[in-house]
Amino acid sequence: MNMRDHAPWSLSLGRWGGVRVRLHALFLLFAVMTLYITWVERSPSSDDSTIWLGVLSLLILLASVTLHELAHCHAAYRVGAEVDEIVLGPFGGLLPIQVQRQPQHELYVILAGPLINLVICLVCAPVIVLAMEINLFGLLHPLQPIGLSTDDRVLNQAIKLTFWINWLLFIINVLPAFPMDGGRALRAAIVSVAPDFGHRNAVQLVAGIAKLAALGMLVAAWLVRDSGSAGMVPTWFALILLAMVLFFSARQEAARIEDLHQDKVPFGYDFSQGYTSLERSEESVPPPPKRPGVIARWLSRCREDRLLRQQHHEEDDDRRMDEILSRLNATGMRSLSSADRDLLDRVSARYRSRMDQ
Repeated sequence: MNMRDHAPWSLSLGRWGGVRVRLHALFLLFAVMTLYITWVERSPSSDDSTIWLGVLSLLILLASVTLHELAHCHAAYRVGAEVDEIVLGPFGGLLPIQVQRQPQHELYVILAGPLINLVICLVCAPVIVLAMEINLFGLLHPLQPIGLSTDDRVLNQAIKLTFWINWLLFIINVLPAFPMDGGRALRAAIVSVAPDFGHRNAVQLVAGIAKLAALGMLVAAWLVRDSGSAGMVPTWFALILLAMVLFFSARQEAARIEDLHQDKVPFGYDFSQGYTSLERSEESVPPPPKRPGVIARWLSRCREDRLLRQQHHEEDDDRRMDEILSRLNATGMRSLSSADRDLLDRVSARYRSRMDQ
């Protein structure tokens, strides 16, 4: 997915440790609708408490989504991947982090986000059970949590909202459909278990699952249109918004993979001039400016470690690429093994990604 696809629909939040952070219009739409619905459905006896509860929910959601994406970034740095931009949506990041096509590394980076949301739930759970004496199972309902807004104390309310929102983010992101982390993890798992199935077919399969899931959510939204609310938001609205995200993201991902495979040159890049032509085609990009701060310093340290590991991986790929190209020129495509083709595909994707930026 090209980073510019999201730029017209998102608001820049600046650079954090060299990473561009943007807030997508879907999050802003979700926030406006949430505040509108809490205003319309507030009771006369509650004054403005319901509205402030909606504001608190949005702040916790934004913080939780941001931590979710920072976990992805940290995991990506650990495996030597580059992170240039993150786009925050209402259910997580909308811009997948590009990892060199190694399924184990992809799974590690993908699962880091949902796991941080689960860790937050595990931290909040003992406080809710012991200090508030609340039945935790009631808060596990993703659409109609029980006991979420039954406390007048702001701190208790914030802890319960933090638990429920992060639990909801965890459930949504493990759905096996694009653009959720579960969809990307399913694609990586398919490629890992059945390499012959192919990356393109795996993407198309998961995109199809996402579209079916979106259709099912629209049907569910119609069936529960007269039911209660999902926290501060009506259940039908939450389901429709999630269905929109699933459907359009799946369609975009399927179109992107088709565009890549419509290229006429092998592996999506012209190797006719040899491997060194890749180096000549790259433009020198100066390092982005970094802002001081705790997050910036943490991300900078991760970036330095990542660059050292990446340099080693790329040097090894360069050496193997020269050998493969020599055999390719001498004996043709049939002499290449599946591992050789994966290496050519991986290197091609890396350079194409850099040229698109």
